[in-house]
Amino acid sequence: MADARRRSNPRIAAIAASQHAVVHLNQLRRLGLSDSAVRSRVATGRLHLVHRGVYAVGCPLLAREGEWLAAVLAAGPGAVLSHLSVAAHHGVRRDVPEIQVSMPRSGGRRQAAFRIHRVGPLHPDDFGRMRGIPCTSLPRALIDIAPSVGSRGVELAIAEAQYRRTYDRTAVEAAVARARGRPGVAIVRGVLEIEGVERTLTNRELEERFLSISRCAGIPMPGVNQLVRVPGHCFKCDFVWPDVRLIAETDGRDAHTRDLQFEEDRRRDSLLKLAGWEVVRFT
Repeated sequence: MADARRRSNPRIAAIAASQHAVVHLNQLRRLGLSDSAVRSRVATGRLHLVHRGVYAVGCPLLAREGEWLAAVLAAGPGAVLSHLSVAAHHGVRRDVPEIQVSMPRSGGRRQAAFRIHRVGPLHPDDFGRMRGIPCTSLPRALIDIAPSVGSRGVELAIAEAQYRRTYDRTAVEAAVARARGRPGVAIVRGVLEIEGVERTLTNRELEERFLSISRCAGIPMPGVNQLVRVPGHCFKCDFVWPDVRLIAETDGRDAHTRDLQFEEDRRRDSLLKLAGWEVVRFT
């Protein structure tokens, strides 16, 4: 019996290494461990209960990917990481208030530790596996998160995906067509109608407000935080309309209370204007 336990140790370690340090009870049973043997390992600190039937191997502290996979394993067969969690997994959202999992309406068990969304059968193109974690696709995630993040949240996610070179507009349009009737479809469809939406990534609240005002006024979408090269210089500009050689800069109060910054901005504006750009500033 002791020899069998010793032989199982490297196999458990191998599974954990491929699963972000987590393992399911059924996997341990397939390795020949009885439920009492599992309880013994928990008592001695070799396994740590994360959710019912799911254990962390060796250390109770899991990385974010381990927490995500543990939730998917605990939810049951057919479960996938979804909504804001999968948007974070794809790198297009940072805020993850809770772990969110989608699963078939008829399967799995209730869990208090994370949120479960009951969904109908997913199309094969709407889910897959990313870094070892079953999850919905990025196009499906955009539809799922749209009701909670709104149009601007979807715009930012698309712009971030474009920046990371993971954005596929054709795939998003196909996902929208498949998901007809879901709450987020109309929001995503409306965002896709915005020309240049892939370039609307911003990094300051003031820029966000300016972009919102521009959109409401029907102004074409600018390039955001783009580099503009002039002879001998390269400047990062807040908003750029290359076709009409127009640059808009948004300045907070602090920008005008530092004399050196004020002078540097005017020198920069002069160089851009000499190169044929019109520069306007908004506070």
